[in-house]
Amino acid sequence: MASKKKLKSQVKQAEEKAARWKDRAKSLETETRKASKQLRKLTKKLSAGTSTAAEAVGDAIAEAGAEVVLDSPEGSVEQAATPDLAEVGISAGGPDETWTLAALRAEAKERGVTGYSRKSKAELLALLS
Repeated sequence: MASKKKLKSQVKQAEEKAARWKDRAKSLETETRKASKQLRKLTKKLSAGTSTAAEAVGDAIAEAGAEVVLDSPEGSVEQAATPDLAEVGISAGGPDETWTLAALRAEAKERGVTGYSRKSKAELLALLS
């Protein structure tokens, strides 16, 4: 049978470990809130059409305190910084069969559609087109 002293030591170690995990969780929650806030700002800027994706991302990086270098070997900042719409599952003309389900749901959420998470791809296409 373990001694009382050894058990107390184990309890103390477990409590210290729990405290470290709680601190880590609190830190991650803070980082998540900051990232969510930046994402909302970027989404708002992009949906308002006030800037290109490269400018919006550059602004967010600058706000975070990092150095922004908007240069590309091709000589076009937008060409280097803006992702290909097809890569993220979105076509330029609006929702169609090439859009992914995730992209359709994001569009439905942006438009304020309710119940979009339960709809199929075909239902979302019909609703958003």
